[in-house]
Amino acid sequence: WEKTVPRELKLGSFSEDQSMIDDPARRVFSLQALTLQVSYDYKHLILFRPFLLSRKYLSVRLHDGPIESQDRSDTTIRDQLFTSALRMSSICRWQNILSILGNTTSAVQLCFQCFTAGVVLAMLALSELSSPRLSECKQGLARLIKSLEVAGSGSPLSRQSVDILMEAMHLISAEEVKELVSRAGKPAEDLRDVVSDSVTWSADSCGASDAQHAMQPDAVHGPGIWAELDLTPDESEPEILNSISLYQSLAS
Repeated sequence: WEKTVPRELKLGSFSEDQSMIDDPARRVFSLQALTLQVSYDYKHLILFRPFLLSRKYLSVRLHDGPIESQDRSDTTIRDQLFTSALRMSSICRWQNILSILGNTTSAVQLCFQCFTAGVVLAMLALSELSSPRLSECKQGLARLIKSLEVAGSGSPLSRQSVDILMEAMHLISAEEVKELVSRAGKPAEDLRDVVSDSVTWSADSCGASDAQHAMQPDAVHGPGIWAELDLTPDESEPEILNSISLYQSLAS
């Protein structure tokens, strides 16, 4: 579906130059392109957000076999959530369009969508404090905060969303420090295990060997996984429970 979107409605077709959009017709298309891309990625977040309740579901592959390309079949739920939320944060580059959108009725919807993307990135960061993607999650959060400030034009919704996401960034930093300190006292062999796990995690996200894929959970199909996904946190995974507590406090 995304490939069928005409060039006029693709955000990448528009310049990031602040003084670019002076033609009324192109201004309308630019607003439509930005809201369309954000809404598309937002649907992915809503679809896969329930799987954040348990760490084991984040490694479930989305496809049981190759479709379109081999690497697509290796995409996990974690990958899709990360990719969609991070691409939503990329709209920060089009501040000229965001400033125009701030004066339209779409501003409230965009602020809510960006806030949701920020919550997802915060939960992913807290669930993988030692992962190579932690820095990208924090940078994505910073970009979403900037987008909220521009598009929200200081509205109560945008100010509240910015405050909450800023607190989320402080929480991530605090948990990251705790993680570093706790690992500092481990024997050298344990630290090597941590590095090895991190490298394996990164390789899986980019497409690893068949042997590594054989250890991954099955793709999402059949009634079994849905019966298991009873929206009940796994008590054996405290790092995810911390993320859920964060999410519940942000969503309340």
